Amino acid sequence: MQKVAILADSIACLTQEMVRQYQLRIIPVNIHFNGRIYRDGVDITSKEAYQLLEKVPEHFASSPASVGEYIAAYREASASA
Repeated sequence: MQKVAILADSIACLTQEMVRQYQLRIIPVNIHFNGRIYRDGVDITSKEAYQLLEKVPEHFASSPASVGEYIAAYREASASA
């Protein structure tokens, strides 16, 4: 039987319960605020990110993980699937 790995980025807003239950792999997006970059779900929680967005929306932006981060996540998933 083939094994399957499911990856999603943190914008999918999946609950921790879903991530654990289905053994999902989450690739964090980048949150930019006041010249700093945070990895969503690693360096900052979603709740904290929304608080920053509400505080000063013009200083808030997001960007996807780098191509290298996606490649690393896919390689890790394929090695353990």
